[in-house]
Amino acid sequence: MPNDFDAGELDDLMLLLLEGSISKEQFARLQTIIQQDPDAMWYYIKRVDLSGSIGWGLSSEVELEEPCEVPNLLDLLDELPPLDQAPVVPKVERRRKSRRGRQLQRAFDRVAEATQTMTLRMLAVAATFGILLIAASSLYQAIAIKEMAENNAEEERSTSRMVASERAAQLVDTSNCTWGQTQQALQVGNWLRTGQAVDLEQGVAEFLFENGARVILQAPSSLRIDSSGQATLFVGTLTASVPEEAIGFSIESEHLKLIDLGTEFGMVVTPSGAVQADVFDGQVSVTTRAEPEAGWSEPTLLRRDEVLSVDSAGTVARDPIVEPQYVHSIPGSPKRIAIRNPSFEQPVLSPLNEKDSDGQYLNHGQPMAWRVTKRSSAHSQNGCLRPPNGEFTDELPNGKQVGYTNRGETLFQVLDEVCSDSTEYRLVAWAGVRRLEGQQLDDSKVAIGSAQLVAGETVIAETDPAELASLKPGEWKRVEVHYTVPDNSRFVGQPLAIRLVADAKSDYQINYDALELVKVDVRP
Repeated sequence: MPNDFDAGELDDLMLLLLEGSISKEQFARLQTIIQQDPDAMWYYIKRVDLSGSIGWGLSSEVELEEPCEVPNLLDLLDELPPLDQAPVVPKVERRRKSRRGRQLQRAFDRVAEATQTMTLRMLAVAATFGILLIAASSLYQAIAIKEMAENNAEEERSTSRMVASERAAQLVDTSNCTWGQTQQALQVGNWLRTGQAVDLEQGVAEFLFENGARVILQAPSSLRIDSSGQATLFVGTLTASVPEEAIGFSIESEHLKLIDLGTEFGMVVTPSGAVQADVFDGQVSVTTRAEPEAGWSEPTLLRRDEVLSVDSAGTVARDPIVEPQYVHSIPGSPKRIAIRNPSFEQPVLSPLNEKDSDGQYLNHGQPMAWRVTKRSSAHSQNGCLRPPNGEFTDELPNGKQVGYTNRGETLFQVLDEVCSDSTEYRLVAWAGVRRLEGQQLDDSKVAIGSAQLVAGETVIAETDPAELASLKPGEWKRVEVHYTVPDNSRFVGQPLAIRLVADAKSDYQINYDALELVKVDVRP
């Protein structure tokens, strides 16, 4: 019976299949050939059966582009011609590119004639068995390669998470500090890791925790860093300032545990174990216990100017037991300026688009934190979003949402702060570019925009637009700008504001997150 199919082409496709390097297009072509021509189907069965006999001895590790599903011949047996009409398998002389391919071809040629006497049932069983072995081998290799890659990636992520979790707080400022003899002297800029203890014999030290909380520790004190959002005060005095993004920060002692709800507070632990908590602003949740082995009490809410104390015997009172001299800031150290919704975790615009009597937008009945200036063609008047997984290579700088500006758009907020003379302002922001599905990297495209500090209606400082121009889709970058207000400046007394801008020529949407603004008195 003449062969209408191209045996050489079929051999090439089968070898690619057996080597595990067949593409989707080539696999589709293989299926078309064997389904449309009974002779090609017979040829395929016999070749695959042979590979099932010799393939294991010739196998080598290969990297699969993508696992393919081998055609199920049991579904095609009804289409086969009678055995006596089976075609003679031609001997094809063809130069193979791979060593394994040449070995398979020689084996095919040596035993081609012998296969003519096999019965249809034997062929079907042998071919099916061979196909299953090859499919299982290919699938196993593909799964193994995939699992290996996933395991390696997970190991890298776990290592990154472990390193990040260990790095809990940073020493950012000191004044006349003497450290305990049992520990190495700390320097400004040093990181403290989870579980690290701090013994301060003299002076004042300021720590910035990873979650954004600031703690000023006064000597003599002993403190342990438990995590990026928690510490234990064994003895001494501290003051904590907790911004919105660090709500949940906690300080624990033997008799008292304080969980911050967005505030500034102080805590004192005496050498006898008595403890006192003072709230300077906002509110905190406090639980107490008479003994270390006892369970914690139900939480008590403390508000501004309220005090709660526990003496060494475990007696709880709403009166102070000590009169501490809390230090709220180290002279010359940065002081945080409040930014409402600095990480865009709350909706920028109310879903109902509420407005006050002056036509200004409200956020669930409250004055807006961020205002949005949109192009007239913008489909949405919102200014924040929750990026799907995969749009950024790393985790978001803070929380689950980000602010965004498209070309020619602005996010801005007027702060409850006026410009002061002899003051240095430092604005920090994280800027990123989302990696959208199907997006191709293009070096000619750039993000153009900046974070701006504004006094009145004048931009007094902005981040370097060139810093954002180097951003690629999926990346985040920390940007910072400083500005020192001279004496008798015309900006003194003007309200400060922040603007987040995407230039009209920007090729990418620019995302912003985790903003921080601090000021430093630079008077001589």
